Order: sequence, then structure tokens, then C-alpha cells
Amino acid sequence: MKKIILLLTLMNCIVCFSQNFETFYSKNYNSNSCSEEKLSFNFRDDFVIRTDSYYDSSEKLPSRRVDSGFDDKGFFYENFTPTFYLNKYGVIQYERIRAFTFRILYDKKGGNILYVLEIDNKMGLKNGKFHFTQLGYETLCK
Repeated sequence: MKKIILLLTLMNCIVCFSQNFETFYSKNYNSNSCSEEKLSFNFRDDFVIRTDSYYDSSEKLPSRRVDSGFDDKGFFYENFTPTFYLNKYGVIQYERIRAFTFRILYDKKGGNILYVLEIDNKMGLKNGKFHFTQLGYETLCK
């Protein structure tokens, strides 16, 4: 019995942090219009898996939650960056990866996801892209 409890505890710790969700609409940072685009995101401890439903392709990107808080409108956010990868593996390895920063915006702390803002670190915020959930689309995009 002790072995089963220990095994369950270890399995629970392996997936200490994981968020899975789908987005249905996207728009570029400087755009005023939203378009249909279905993606799924799986945020884990040290990486994000982004899956494009149209192309049926996935990409695993190093990323770790670095901070959270409230924006000017009272929405709750979490920021994810790959900075830990640079610190852990050094500049040469870091330059070999696709480095993205992500911001997840919620309607409130512990609430529903409105969007994921995805920023390619080499391209900057102006080339960023919003990925909206259905609620995010209805709240922020219409």
C-alpha cells in the first residue's frame, strides 16, 4: 500500500504544472481584425506545446512562468519566457532554439482564459500574435 501511495505522489509531482486549452481566433498585434485559426496550447513546467489543428503539426518550445499580475483593465495575466533555458544551457544552445515569450490573459485570477499573446523573441512585440478563446473573441475581438 505504501508503494502505491508513493507512486501516486511521484506521478502527481511529475505533472506539477500543466494547463491545456484551445484557441479559435487569431490576430496580429497591429491588426484590427480577427480570423479563424484553431490552435491548442499545453503549458508545462519548462515548455509549451503549441499544436496547429489545420496543419496537424506541433512544436515544443522551452518556456517557464516568470511572473503574474493584473493589467490596467483588471484582467489577470501570466508571463512565460525561455530565459531559464539560457541560464541552464548557455548562449550557444539558447541561440539554437526558437525562443518565444507568452502572455496568458484571464478574465480574473483563477478564471477563464481570454487569449495567449505569442511573441517571437527575435522579431519583437510588433510581430506578436494574439490567439483568442471563444470568450476572448467575444470580449475583446468583436
